[in-house]
Parts: sequence; structure tokens; C-alpha cells
Amino acid sequence: MCDFISARDGYPADPESIFLTNGASSGIGFILSSMIDTIGGKDGVMVPVPQYPIYSAQLALLNGNNVGYYLDEKKGWSVSVDELQR
Repeated sequence: MCDFISARDGYPADPESIFLTNGASSGIGFILSSMIDTIGGKDGVMVPVPQYPIYSAQLALLNGNNVGYYLDEKKGWSVSVDELQR
């Protein structure tokens, strides 16, 4: 696996830094559930707009807050520091 990732990405992969899941949805669910306090309902996660819908759906399930920030299509879908601070 590390050889494949190293060849594909162009830099060495460390087997201690690879986390495999059943797909994007289960990986996102695992990561967000490890970050969100489902009881308090005050945790927010910054999510780009437009976004992959699984982020907002998973945050709703976990009682987390979706804190959207906008990407600039005219600048190759990049984000500015001003937008992140907003």
C-alpha cells in the first residue's frame, strides 16, 4: 500500500500515518464523531461552500454546527484569509 501511495503522490508514505476506512462516508463519520461533543451541541466544524453533502449530514447527526466558508470560483476555488476570519 505504501509503495502505491508513494508512487501515486510523489513522496514517501509512512505506514504509521495511513488510516483505511470502508469509504469516504465512513471515514468522514469516524473523524467527525471523534471531534464533536454530541451532548453539548456547541462544537463547530469549518466546511467549505460548496461542499460534499456528507459533511453537513454527519454534523446534523452528531449535533454539531456547520460553519461554512465560501470558496472563490473565479480564483480556482481557493479561499482567502479574510473569508476564514469572517
